[in-house]
Amino acid sequence: MKKSIAQYLFFSWISGIVFSPPALAQSSEVIAGSLRVQSLTENLIRIEQQGPNGFENRITFTVIDRNWHGESISAEESPDHSTFTTSKFKIEIPKNCRSLDGIHIQVLHGRSEYIFQDMPRIGFFPEPEPHDQLWILPDHPRLIPPAWGAVPPPEKFRDLPASGWDTTNHAEDVYVFLIEAGKYKEFRKDFLKLTGPVPLPPLFAFGLWDSRYHPYTEETALQTIDTYRTKQIPLDMFVVDTDWRRGASHGYATNDSLFPDMKRFIERAHGKHVRLMYNDHPEAQTKNALDPAEFQYRWNGLTSLLAMGIDVWWYDRNWITGLNEPMPGLSKEVWGMRLFHDITEKYHPGRRPLIMSNVDGIDNGIWNTPSHPASHRFPVWWTGDQQSRWEFLESGIANGVKSGIFRMMPYVNEDLGGHTGGNPLPDQYVRWIQFGVFSPITRLHCTRGLTRYPWEYGEEAERIASEYIRLRYRLLPTLYAAARRAYDDGTPILRRCDLEWPDEPDAKRDMQYLFGEDLLIVPFALSKTKDVPLPVHMLQTPDGKPGLLGEYYDNQDLKGEPLLRRRDTTFNFIWGTKSPDPGIPVDHFSVRWTGVLRPSQEIELSRIKVISDDGVRVWIDDRLMVDAWHDQAATDYPIALKFQKGHSYSLRIEYFENAGGAQFQFIHTVDVEQIFHAWIPPGAWQDIWTGNVLQGPKMIVLNPEIWKCPIFVRSGGIILSLPQMQYTTEHAWNKIVVDAFVPAGKSTSTTRLLYEDDGVSPDYQKEAFGQTPVTLTSENDKVQLVVDQRQGHYRGAISSRDWVMRLNLPSGRSPGHIQVNGKNVQLNSSKEAVLITQKEPRDDAMPFSGSGSKPRSLSGPILELTVHQQDVYKPLRISFTLR
Repeated sequence: MKKSIAQYLFFSWISGIVFSPPALAQSSEVIAGSLRVQSLTENLIRIEQQGPNGFENRITFTVIDRNWHGESISAEESPDHSTFTTSKFKIEIPKNCRSLDGIHIQVLHGRSEYIFQDMPRIGFFPEPEPHDQLWILPDHPRLIPPAWGAVPPPEKFRDLPASGWDTTNHAEDVYVFLIEAGKYKEFRKDFLKLTGPVPLPPLFAFGLWDSRYHPYTEETALQTIDTYRTKQIPLDMFVVDTDWRRGASHGYATNDSLFPDMKRFIERAHGKHVRLMYNDHPEAQTKNALDPAEFQYRWNGLTSLLAMGIDVWWYDRNWITGLNEPMPGLSKEVWGMRLFHDITEKYHPGRRPLIMSNVDGIDNGIWNTPSHPASHRFPVWWTGDQQSRWEFLESGIANGVKSGIFRMMPYVNEDLGGHTGGNPLPDQYVRWIQFGVFSPITRLHCTRGLTRYPWEYGEEAERIASEYIRLRYRLLPTLYAAARRAYDDGTPILRRCDLEWPDEPDAKRDMQYLFGEDLLIVPFALSKTKDVPLPVHMLQTPDGKPGLLGEYYDNQDLKGEPLLRRRDTTFNFIWGTKSPDPGIPVDHFSVRWTGVLRPSQEIELSRIKVISDDGVRVWIDDRLMVDAWHDQAATDYPIALKFQKGHSYSLRIEYFENAGGAQFQFIHTVDVEQIFHAWIPPGAWQDIWTGNVLQGPKMIVLNPEIWKCPIFVRSGGIILSLPQMQYTTEHAWNKIVVDAFVPAGKSTSTTRLLYEDDGVSPDYQKEAFGQTPVTLTSENDKVQLVVDQRQGHYRGAISSRDWVMRLNLPSGRSPGHIQVNGKNVQLNSSKEAVLITQKEPRDDAMPFSGSGSKPRSLSGPILELTVHQQDVYKPLRISFTLR
């Protein structure tokens, strides 16, 4: 016992926190035998089992702050229970209870209650509800970090067990949150105070990322960057996937055949104003994740490239090998996030440690399990290798929206265009880009042999995609302010509407969201066609039965006698990491299907296809139509043949699976009529493309042209934008465009913030930032738009800027008695004061295009006032009356 206490005190010291053994219970803490109850707030309590070394007061992998002033706890004893009560909780603990089993928690003056049986598992975060909820956060497994984090321990601590990480005091430990109706925001704030905020990524992360699993050379990579610049398609991040390294899988030796001088390439890329992200599929070097040798190997490898100048590491666990868990139950996903984050942070202490990792719980686009509750501290995340298909675009939108609520992860992003599945058709590609532009991170990506460059999809798709990417850059102030709010209170970038209207059932829709405070985005994700498994009545086995004869082999080469013969009728095999049959191995198997295809109707060219992971060959009437006999992720292979109704075609399909996920589908593409709905929230919302004002709440039907992503702006809303840039740091924010949407007749007061910081350092966490309130008020036809003085300061802050104030007026109204800072202004006397009444002739003209852009066909006029070199510490006031 003395030894364990001494060890615990030592671990407490190296963790940077002084351990004070449990003393007599304070007012907000009581001890009942082997259990401790702590009140952290009136809505949050902790119940902890005593660990092998006592109760735990140190920070853990999950919990970083318990230094709160909780409520006093009253105690009452009975023969069977100890009862502890706060203003809102009643906790009954059975006598002689040594674990959480049997503890009963009840909410006073409410209906919520919970009885512990087994240790609760990590679950999804709750969503807003119109009633009280209880949500339980288990700190499991409980791992205690040392003061230096997930990097090699200092020299004098190299001999510590587990490199200073303490695994010896694991015990049952839970946090119980009461989420009262109408107080969901308070719950999110409490959770983030307990576990740490979502860090603000550097400004460049909000630009365009170009990513491709492709063996670039130094010259081809730079040529690709040059093409973006020549075409004036903004770009901030260029991704070199795995081929930067020798062997292209693991290790940190650079590939000299592709990049003869890696440091030179990095310098040349930086000279073109792009940042660089490199992919790492880390492979464990030791059996113990906490072995000092493991930390040293990862530090040496990652910092060797950071020293050359790369900016961001991509921690990619989508590989056969992976990191080991530091404790059973602490996944390699979140452990790798912490590892790559801490190494990056220590190497560049003056920079925000940006990394990209898999979402812990979304696997290749499929929503599966909850994420570890510390994952939100390590942005950004992507959903894995999904496919270039309409259904994956739809699920990708839902993944981004739902992750902000159920995972507290506001920077989840997709492989825009799809990782595998071939190149999408131009209309699908445009829809991917439209969603991506209104995503937290806009990252194009694909696998080998495919492209996602806008110029590869035809002139129309290139034009539309490029214009949307430029729009994202103009909207940086709106996006960056939303990112700051995510840091402050956890509000996601893609804000599902029930976060603002929790009592509206339709607000829970995952296919639309608020982007910032005032833009409602409804990405279009419906196709006019749909892929379905080929109907069994079109297939016939050699002996005349419905389906095809399948012969399954226990090798990849169709050798020997098949282990299994069976009749397969539905060809929608997504085996993943499971076997097709108990007698067939999970990997390294092959299949031959034979029979006849007899279409019941005429089938157009390329309307039948196979999707395969890995190899596939298809013969129609003994003619080889598909020949892709190699390892690959799931890829579409349309069959370039027109099938006649009633005609019989002999069919032979061969397939093999090497390792990893296994998939084979025989698909018929059919025409469908799908209706696309959107929900308009309460209040007035203006269609940004037409100017039509819709009054919510109500459902509407949309069928937008290819160039139109449905966007609605809140009446009374304020959108802040910039002049066009080609990269996020091209120039300072010395000119801000304010589009304020004056409501028709309704009294309104709206305040939005222009948020600024240095864009790179973590000093924003130390109050080094500026916020400029912008307020629109309208009452009794009197309108005022005020830019208040900037609050705060940061390194590199400008002292003055130009303002372009665009007041979008209701249809049929005009301004009168216009004043700027108390001085009368005459319209059209100069370019600084104009009333724009001429309508925009192009339906597809992009919104928020800055000075001089025209109102839409159903919009009112725009009063545009320009003020030059306004001191940021002096207010700017514009007032007028509506006539």
